[in-house]
Amino acid sequence: MNKTNEQHAKHELQAACFALHELVLYLDTHPDCRKAMQMYHTAKKRYKDLYAQYEANYGPLTSNGVTGEHWTWGAKAWPWQGGNDHVDV
Repeated sequence: MNKTNEQHAKHELQAACFALHELVLYLDTHPDCRKAMQMYHTAKKRYKDLYAQYEANYGPLTSNGVTGEHWTWGAKAWPWQGGNDHVDV
């Protein structure tokens, strides 16, 4: 996959993360809203699926995502070294 696909995947993940956080804030003030709770569960699943898909295709987003026998966190160039932008999730 090329960089454009990775950037698109990051954008989708960031949008899903934003939606999830917004629903959390809404539910903090409207804890009995069933529709918001349903939307939260849907958004949470979407975020988890996109997160897993991103890591499967492009590598771990955080050190917690490292799997396997070898330490691969930091193996790619960091943003200040010309690597891809960091995704806050």
